[in-house]
Amino acid sequence: MARLLKKNDAGESEVIELNLGVNHFGRDAECHFPIKHSTVSSYHCDIVLTAEGILLQDHDSTNGTYVNGERVKQAVLQPGQTVRLGDVELVVDSTEVKISIPEIERPMPPAPPVVLPGGEMLCSRHAQSKVTHHCTYCHAVQCDACVKRLRRKGGKTLKLCVLCSHPVELLAGVKPRKKSFLATLTATIKLPFWSGKKPAVD
Repeated sequence: MARLLKKNDAGESEVIELNLGVNHFGRDAECHFPIKHSTVSSYHCDIVLTAEGILLQDHDSTNGTYVNGERVKQAVLQPGQTVRLGDVELVVDSTEVKISIPEIERPMPPAPPVVLPGGEMLCSRHAQSKVTHHCTYCHAVQCDACVKRLRRKGGKTLKLCVLCSHPVELLAGVKPRKKSFLATLTATIKLPFWSGKKPAVD
């Protein structure tokens, strides 16, 4: 990553690693890189690091910002240049920028269904179940156990794709699953004696 070198009072070079984006330099402790020196203003300048390079911008500092001895308000920095904030010198050691993009692991698509001799297919998610539905959007095939069901109050039950949540339809030739007698009865008649809950045991 891009960096500057600053010599301390002992003559040793202090490495300043720039952060991507705006870097505040000044005497104030809240600056990203505080420089405790009387000739440096509280908020002296910004050094902006982008993928295109490094931009220096002075903030009306009292003692000025200089690049290779020339006072500037704004400048694009190059390796080897000397930047002076008041009486404090910084050397541009590197302008290299490394932007790493994390790799995103994509889920593996399900294996294709097994086609039986009669033309029927076995579900790739439930090996013992036959394919009964296909998605109207992504065209994925799935068994009855895969289908997500959304029950709407006062309306029909929506059958949705396990992959994309779009509506699914029965495959041609597949008969809809029959409801049990009790399920049909409770859907059409309100039974006062049946609440669907087990009686409490004292």
